[in-house]
Amino acid sequence: MPRWPDAADGLPERAALLITASNPTECALTQALLESCGIPSDAQTPLQNQFTTVLFGGPILGADIYVPEGMLDEARGVLDSQQFDIENGG
Repeated sequence: MPRWPDAADGLPERAALLITASNPTECALTQALLESCGIPSDAQTPLQNQFTTVLFGGPILGADIYVPEGMLDEARGVLDSQQFDIENGG
């Protein structure tokens, strides 16, 4: 897994919201794609708790996927190019 970069002050770089995945599969696939391109990510699931995990197997309201602020444009480009490939059959 790619390492989250540090900012100039030595602290971890700020996180920027990339997308909100609508289900666990979309979240996992997006994070795997980003990782394959060397872009670290972190998924935060609002209102996620053990109860919803047991009942529904994961987040029911989606998951916010964050990337380092300095890699946001690159991550958007990766997702945009992948969307184009899917729409054009490959």
